[in-house]
Amino acid sequence: MLEGHNDHEIREALSKQIPNVDLDKVLSAVQRLFENAGSNRNIRGTLGWCEKTSRDIFRKMLEVGDYEGALRAVKQVASLGKAIEEINAVEV
Repeated sequence: MLEGHNDHEIREALSKQIPNVDLDKVLSAVQRLFENAGSNRNIRGTLGWCEKTSRDIFRKMLEVGDYEGALRAVKQVASLGKAIEEINAVEV
């Protein structure tokens, strides 16, 4: 899901990795995890994941020579830094 696969691809992969699994039950549990991750108490974790992912994208963009994409990733990390600073200011 985090890699952007569609429902069919996720169901197919799960059924191969875990035969006889109740796919609806697993996907429902994952949905609840995403809903809980959306709460304010998990915002730091979400921003941290976004920052790590942006840095990984930056590295991959440099590897393929996409400097414009790399610059966008840098801007994204800078934006996330500002969001984290704002959260820290509110919590003080």
